[in-house]
Amino acid sequence: MSQPFTSTLLEELGRELSIEVLLEPQFRQVGRVQQGEGRYRYFKLSSLDVNPSGSAKIAGDKTYASYFMSELGYPVPEGKAFFSDAWCAVNKTTNDKKAAMAYAQELGFPVIIKPNAKAQGAGVMKVANLASLERGLDQLFLLDNIVVVQRVVVGKDYRLIVYRDTVPIAYERRPLSVIGTGSASLEKLLADRREQLVTQGRALKLESNDERLQSRLREQGLTLASVPKNGEEIQLLQNANMSTGGTAIDVSASLHPSFIALAQRLTQAMGLALCGVDLMTKGDPTAPLGEYTIIEINDHPGLEHYAALSDEARNRVKSLYRTILHDLVHR
Repeated sequence: MSQPFTSTLLEELGRELSIEVLLEPQFRQVGRVQQGEGRYRYFKLSSLDVNPSGSAKIAGDKTYASYFMSELGYPVPEGKAFFSDAWCAVNKTTNDKKAAMAYAQELGFPVIIKPNAKAQGAGVMKVANLASLERGLDQLFLLDNIVVVQRVVVGKDYRLIVYRDTVPIAYERRPLSVIGTGSASLEKLLADRREQLVTQGRALKLESNDERLQSRLREQGLTLASVPKNGEEIQLLQNANMSTGGTAIDVSASLHPSFIALAQRLTQAMGLALCGVDLMTKGDPTAPLGEYTIIEINDHPGLEHYAALSDEARNRVKSLYRTILHDLVHR
């Protein structure tokens, strides 16, 4: 079993800073930081004890977070939440799968669908027609009783990590793709990419029968048996989350101050100290921020996949967690 990234790193930093970090020994996913005599702070994976619980709960709910961000004047994707049959019965509403399909037709295809309370890109998919939408909704309602249907937003996908008054990490995210060899099938290319990610310390959370993958292939008239031309790039997913095999371009050192200021204001306004801000814009990250959309926020942004990009990226993550660990003890 591989060691959990965040807790293992915090344990390492605890030794470096002479701070007691105790991990639960069997799974090592949760831990305790000694703050003083008889006083402790706790964490579970990347959920660190730095954000107020209420703000963290709102950030973890895509629908509620979008509502409050919109009320604050931040542009968010147009969308609505819909309930599983079981949730409709509990809440005595007809806001069900049928209503979601009707709403998607109002927005116009393609649309984005995603679980309301999942992270790391779990279940996020772009669907191009009613048949794909119905298959996707059936799959997502197994993950979450609430599914969000949104209008598609076009642009470059950026993740900015905010901690208090700093933005120490920022990167552009690009979806999982493979490059054809002229002889290998997409199934073989995907398997090779999976192995490559494992050697980088990254796990790919994507099965071959995943509707997100199958839907993207259908859009392109492809199947896993298709053989791309030599040098041809085939995008396998629409969402760019690194946990689903996406790649990243580190822009931490070159990010324009306007991006930084936006992320800081939003994080503060949402009552958070640590936040991952996901935004879409067509502009260059080194230039002043133009039109943009806040896709979502995350109160416990995972940095394992980013840290695997390079030694420099890992050092940025280590520096951030060093500061957080210090603050858990001394703030």
